[in-house]
Amino acid sequence: MAYVTTQDLIDRLGADEVHVLADRDRDGELDDAAIEDAAADAAAEIDAYLGARYPVPLADPLPRVIARIAIDITVYRLADIGGVGGTDARRQRYEDAISLLKRIASGEVSLGVGGTDGNGAADDGTPEIVGAQILDDHSPERLFGRRKQSGWPV
Repeated sequence: MAYVTTQDLIDRLGADEVHVLADRDRDGELDDAAIEDAAADAAAEIDAYLGARYPVPLADPLPRVIARIAIDITVYRLADIGGVGGTDARRQRYEDAISLLKRIASGEVSLGVGGTDGNGAADDGTPEIVGAQILDDHSPERLFGRRKQSGWPV
């Protein structure tokens, strides 16, 4: 699922900039396939970073920070693939987007939506009861139990 539409790009960058990036054959029409490919690549990259902490693809409404990151990555991909050439500003925005994704994935920055604890378990802020440990030959002897109370009168 792509996180960016052509209209999102136009709204953020303006029609002229989007035409520079996505009019591959210079006929005045946007190359929708190029935009879709770049948006799909951006979504895959976002999902790859966030998949360990959040269920992906991210559900609507998309957090605004992810929408901005998706646009920055899509623009970088369009410029790179289309031969328009990446400017230093585009590259910096891409690198900043990746840096922020890494911080979100590590838990340093939150999206403000339900995620996981990094192990796939839901992390909604509520306490969680962890299952009892199964004892085996390598576990220490129990101090308390149904049949033993280690020094306590029964």
